[in-house]
Amino acid sequence: MAEYMSLIILWLVIPSLYIQTKRDHSLRKLQQRHAIFPHSQDGPRRPCRSNLTYYSPPRPYRRSHNRTQAKNSGEFRRYAKFILRHVSVRVVVDRLWNARVKAVKEQKKVEEEVRLLTVRSTKHYMQ
Repeated sequence: MAEYMSLIILWLVIPSLYIQTKRDHSLRKLQQRHAIFPHSQDGPRRPCRSNLTYYSPPRPYRRSHNRTQAKNSGEFRRYAKFILRHVSVRVVVDRLWNARVKAVKEQKKVEEEVRLLTVRSTKHYMQ
């Protein structure tokens, strides 16, 4: 009777565990989607244009006589919006400045090495 009891308990517990794990998985999936599209309730939808927090892939543009113009204007506008939202002017300036400082340091280092080498070689010749 005891082994039957354990079997019955297992028979009752295992399906509920399985259902629970499936539910967890679907919840995790939903949370991942929310990380990408925080405004959407149920899944991956295209974000609204005003809320461009990242660069969306190119959309099919309306067919017009001048197709390239129709394509480029929207594309560029969206890309510019993305850049302006994410990379402020200050950040760009900081990066440029840091790059310059780094280059100057590197240059000084190289000059110092060259000077030391010339001093060594001249000493060698002096002897």
